[in-house]
Amino acid sequence: MLNDLDFEHWVLHVFDHPVTDPQWYFQIDQETWDGEPLTTVQYVTRLFESPERLLKDFSREQLEQGFWYLAGAGQPFMLALLDECVPWPVRERGLRSIQTLYEKFFAVACTDELGHLCKTASTPVNGACYMWWDLFPSHGNPEDPSRHEEDHAILKVMRSILDIPSEACRESALHGLGHWHLHYPEIVRQIVDEFLETTPEMSPPLWEYALAARMGEVL
Repeated sequence: MLNDLDFEHWVLHVFDHPVTDPQWYFQIDQETWDGEPLTTVQYVTRLFESPERLLKDFSREQLEQGFWYLAGAGQPFMLALLDECVPWPVRERGLRSIQTLYEKFFAVACTDELGHLCKTASTPVNGACYMWWDLFPSHGNPEDPSRHEEDHAILKVMRSILDIPSEACRESALHGLGHWHLHYPEIVRQIVDEFLETTPEMSPPLWEYALAARMGEVL
């Protein structure tokens, strides 16, 4: 396990690997990140706030693989954003940085190919964009008062992603909102209704997907 990398070497650890199947981090004897949650949140935030500068030297295939590592179930990166041992202002900035990642990276790197219509994304990074909120380790915790501020911050991030003029980014946010409908149905319906009312220019498949997300009917 790795726990003492500086930021520059941490970025290399996440992205600078041969593209393999299965991915490098699933292979036996590979060292994966096990740093302190505070350090993890700080590194993730720094990366997400400047992806256009920090990721320019990696191939699209390496980036796709690295983002699956960052978002993947059981990996420590997104879990650290939910770790209450990390001060809330630090975690809040980290959560907000996800919107910046979408705006500065996914909106530029992804095509308008819609993930829910494709079994396999033809463009690297589209798959990670589409599945981001599906893999995110929370779909809302309304029964836990200590999580309310966090939940509403995440919902706000997904709402802000809907304002990005990218079908891939918007679909990703709708995918996440569709899952959050289970715990926050009224808020999700309000967000999607506002999006549909203020965003008339979208493809018919994305419009239909938004209606499905409004009812929590996404896969």
